[in-house]
Amino acid sequence: LAIAVTSWLVGCFVQLLYRLRFASPLQTAALIYHLTIPAHWIRHGAFAPFTSWFHEAAPGYSPMLVERLAALLMLPFSNEVLARWVQLPFQLSIVALTFVILRRVSVRWTLALPAAAGTLVFRPFLRQSLSLHNDMALTSFFLLAVWGWVVFKQSGCRRGWTRITCGVFLMLGTKYVG
Repeated sequence: LAIAVTSWLVGCFVQLLYRLRFASPLQTAALIYHLTIPAHWIRHGAFAPFTSWFHEAAPGYSPMLVERLAALLMLPFSNEVLARWVQLPFQLSIVALTFVILRRVSVRWTLALPAAAGTLVFRPFLRQSLSLHNDMALTSFFLLAVWGWVVFKQSGCRRGWTRITCGVFLMLGTKYVG
Protein backbone atom coordinates (compact mmCIF):
# COMPACT_ATOMS: atom_id res chain seq x y z
CA LEU A 1 0.00 0.00 0.00
CA ALA A 2 2.84 2.42 0.83
CA ILE A 3 4.42 1.91 -2.58
CA ALA A 4 1.05 2.31 -4.33
CA VAL A 5 0.29 5.57 -2.51
CA THR A 6 3.81 6.86 -3.16
CA SER A 7 3.59 5.94 -6.84
CA TRP A 8 0.25 7.73 -7.16
CA LEU A 9 1.62 10.89 -5.48
CA VAL A 10 4.73 10.91 -7.68
CA GLY A 11 2.55 10.31 -10.76
CA CYS A 12 0.32 13.28 -9.86
CA PHE A 13 3.38 15.48 -9.42
CA VAL A 14 5.01 14.41 -12.71
CA GLN A 15 1.75 14.93 -14.60
CA LEU A 16 1.44 18.42 -13.14
CA LEU A 17 5.03 19.28 -14.07
CA TYR A 18 4.39 18.06 -17.61
CA ARG A 19 1.28 20.21 -17.95
CA LEU A 20 2.85 23.35 -16.51
CA ARG A 21 6.26 23.14 -18.17
CA PHE A 22 5.54 26.00 -20.58
CA ALA A 23 3.15 28.06 -18.44
CA SER A 24 4.04 31.69 -17.91
CA PRO A 25 5.33 32.67 -14.47
CA LEU A 26 2.45 34.34 -12.68
CA GLN A 27 3.71 34.89 -9.15
CA THR A 28 4.35 38.52 -8.35
CA ALA A 29 7.67 37.91 -6.58
CA ALA A 30 8.97 35.90 -9.54
CA LEU A 31 8.07 38.67 -11.97
CA ILE A 32 9.24 41.55 -9.77
CA TYR A 33 12.69 40.34 -8.81
CA HIS A 34 13.32 36.56 -8.95
CA LEU A 35 13.44 36.73 -12.76
CA THR A 36 14.32 40.40 -13.14
CA ILE A 37 17.53 40.31 -11.10
CA PRO A 38 19.12 37.36 -12.98
CA ALA A 39 18.17 39.03 -16.28
CA HIS A 40 19.80 42.24 -15.02
CA TRP A 41 22.98 40.35 -14.14
CA ILE A 42 23.09 38.66 -17.55
CA ARG A 43 22.50 41.96 -19.35
CA HIS A 44 25.36 43.61 -17.41
CA GLY A 45 27.66 40.56 -17.56
CA ALA A 46 28.27 40.66 -13.80
CA PHE A 47 26.52 40.41 -10.45
CA ALA A 48 25.74 44.12 -10.57
CA PRO A 49 23.67 45.73 -7.80
CA PHE A 50 20.00 45.90 -8.70
CA THR A 51 17.90 48.85 -7.70
CA SER A 52 14.21 48.88 -8.35
CA TRP A 53 11.62 51.64 -8.45
CA PHE A 54 8.74 49.40 -7.34
CA HIS A 55 10.07 47.75 -4.22
CA GLU A 56 12.52 48.25 -1.42
CA ALA A 57 16.16 48.02 -2.41
CA ALA A 58 17.04 45.16 -0.02
CA PRO A 59 16.36 42.30 -2.49
CA GLY A 60 18.92 43.76 -4.87
CA TYR A 61 21.63 43.38 -2.25
CA SER A 62 20.59 40.02 -0.81
CA PRO A 63 22.73 36.89 -1.28
CA MET A 64 20.26 35.45 -3.83
CA LEU A 65 21.56 31.87 -4.13
CA VAL A 66 18.48 30.73 -6.08
CA GLU A 67 18.68 33.74 -8.39
CA ARG A 68 22.35 32.97 -9.12
CA LEU A 69 21.38 29.41 -10.07
CA ALA A 70 18.58 30.82 -12.24
CA ALA A 71 21.04 33.15 -13.97
CA LEU A 72 23.20 30.15 -14.87
CA LEU A 73 20.16 28.37 -16.27
CA MET A 74 19.07 31.45 -18.23
CA LEU A 75 22.37 31.74 -20.09
CA PRO A 76 21.98 28.93 -22.69
CA PHE A 77 18.71 30.21 -24.20
CA SER A 78 18.62 33.80 -22.94
CA ASN A 79 15.23 33.22 -21.36
CA GLU A 80 13.62 31.56 -18.34
CA VAL A 81 12.69 28.18 -19.89
CA LEU A 82 15.39 26.30 -17.98
CA ALA A 83 15.31 28.60 -14.95
CA ARG A 84 11.82 27.44 -14.08
CA TRP A 85 13.32 24.02 -13.24
CA VAL A 86 15.59 25.45 -10.54
CA GLN A 87 13.05 24.38 -7.89
CA LEU A 88 13.06 20.69 -8.79
CA PRO A 89 16.35 19.71 -7.06
CA PHE A 90 15.23 21.52 -3.92
CA GLN A 91 11.84 19.83 -4.01
CA LEU A 92 13.42 16.40 -4.44
CA SER A 93 15.80 17.11 -1.58
CA ILE A 94 12.79 18.01 0.60
CA VAL A 95 11.32 14.59 -0.19
CA ALA A 96 14.62 12.80 0.54
CA LEU A 97 15.34 14.74 3.74
CA THR A 98 11.78 14.23 5.01
CA PHE A 99 12.16 10.49 4.46
CA VAL A 100 15.60 10.37 6.11
CA ILE A 101 14.45 12.40 9.13
CA LEU A 102 11.32 10.28 9.61
CA ARG A 103 13.35 7.07 9.37
CA ARG A 104 15.95 8.46 11.77
CA VAL A 105 13.25 9.06 14.40
CA SER A 106 12.04 5.45 14.00
CA VAL A 107 9.01 5.95 11.77
CA ARG A 108 8.35 2.79 9.75
CA TRP A 109 9.27 3.09 6.07
CA THR A 110 5.69 2.17 5.12
CA LEU A 111 4.61 5.47 6.71
CA ALA A 112 7.75 7.52 6.00
CA LEU A 113 7.72 6.88 2.24
CA PRO A 114 4.16 8.12 1.53
CA ALA A 115 4.63 11.01 3.97
CA ALA A 116 7.80 12.10 2.17
CA ALA A 117 6.17 11.69 -1.24
CA GLY A 118 3.21 13.67 0.06
CA THR A 119 5.43 16.74 0.19
CA LEU A 120 5.40 16.65 -3.62
CA VAL A 121 1.70 17.46 -3.67
CA PHE A 122 1.71 19.77 -0.64
CA ARG A 123 -0.17 22.82 -1.96
CA PRO A 124 2.41 25.55 -1.19
CA PHE A 125 5.13 23.46 -2.83
CA LEU A 126 2.92 22.67 -5.82
CA ARG A 127 2.33 26.36 -6.37
CA GLN A 128 6.05 27.03 -6.49
CA SER A 129 7.11 23.90 -8.38
CA LEU A 130 7.71 25.67 -11.66
CA SER A 131 8.05 29.22 -10.47
CA LEU A 132 11.23 30.97 -9.49
CA HIS A 133 11.13 31.53 -5.75
CA ASN A 134 13.40 30.81 -2.81
CA ASP A 135 11.03 29.23 -0.28
CA MET A 136 11.71 25.65 -1.36
CA ALA A 137 15.46 26.21 -1.14
CA LEU A 138 14.99 27.63 2.36
CA THR A 139 12.84 24.64 3.35
CA SER A 140 15.40 22.23 1.95
CA PHE A 141 18.25 23.87 3.85
CA PHE A 142 16.13 24.01 7.03
CA LEU A 143 15.49 20.27 6.75
CA LEU A 144 19.23 19.73 6.31
CA ALA A 145 19.78 21.52 9.62
CA VAL A 146 16.98 19.50 11.26
CA TRP A 147 18.57 16.27 10.00
CA GLY A 148 21.86 17.41 11.50
CA TRP A 149 20.15 18.13 14.81
CA VAL A 150 18.53 14.68 14.88
CA VAL A 151 21.86 13.00 14.08
CA PHE A 152 23.62 15.03 16.76
CA LYS A 153 20.97 14.34 19.43
CA GLN A 154 20.94 10.61 18.68
CA SER A 155 24.65 9.94 18.31
CA GLY A 156 26.47 13.06 19.44
CA CYS A 157 28.71 12.88 16.40
CA ARG A 158 30.34 15.78 14.64
CA ARG A 159 28.56 15.15 11.35
CA GLY A 160 25.39 16.45 12.97
CA TRP A 161 26.97 19.85 13.65
CA THR A 162 28.39 19.93 10.13
CA ARG A 163 24.90 19.45 8.66
CA ILE A 164 23.43 22.04 11.01
CA THR A 165 26.12 24.56 10.04
CA CYS A 166 25.72 23.87 6.32
CA GLY A 167 21.93 24.19 6.55
CA VAL A 168 22.06 27.48 8.46
CA PHE A 169 24.68 29.08 6.22
CA LEU A 170 22.91 27.94 3.04
CA MET A 171 19.70 29.51 4.41
CA LEU A 172 21.59 32.75 5.04
CA GLY A 173 23.08 32.54 1.55
CA THR A 174 19.61 32.24 0.09
CA LYS A 175 17.76 34.96 1.95
CA TYR A 176 18.31 37.02 5.03
CA VAL A 177 15.75 39.76 4.51
CA GLY A 178 11.99 39.51 4.77
